[in-house]
Amino acid sequence: RHQWRGVNALEQEDVSVEILVALVKFFLDHSIHTSVLASGRTPYVFNGSDYRDFEDFYKSTVGIQFEEGITPLDVLQSDGNSGLLESQTAIIISHIPDSNIFSLGTTVRDGHVILVMNASCYLDADANEIKHKVGVARHQGNEIVVVAQADSVIKDLGENLYVATT
Repeated sequence: RHQWRGVNALEQEDVSVEILVALVKFFLDHSIHTSVLASGRTPYVFNGSDYRDFEDFYKSTVGIQFEEGITPLDVLQSDGNSGLLESQTAIIISHIPDSNIFSLGTTVRDGHVILVMNASCYLDADANEIKHKVGVARHQGNEIVVVAQADSVIKDLGENLYVATT
């Protein structure tokens, strides 16, 4: 397994939660039914339909606990068995550049899969390696949005997710 250099894991997890919060806020503000499934030390599930659900969601994010060894692929496969996610579109948020997640859009699930790669908190050498993996995955038909820095979440999502979802 590749050892990523210079990563502050807690900061990186915080940015992944910030990405999740920004996406859920956008979707609920636009009355888009939103389901969140996160698998960590304890499973986390949220379902909401409009802006009135956001406050409960936001308060509940403190319950999201990250666990090493559980991948987005594991979460998608567990959903296939449980059916907790109702949508045909899955947006995967990950800060772990595991090669398997870069091909999720073309290998898993009947619906639409978009990967949001949290590439913040990595050293330049790792960021360049992630950029390369993203480029290869996009060339293979995967839809990937990259959040480059902790302070560019809204900008990166705004510029890129619209293109990926249209």
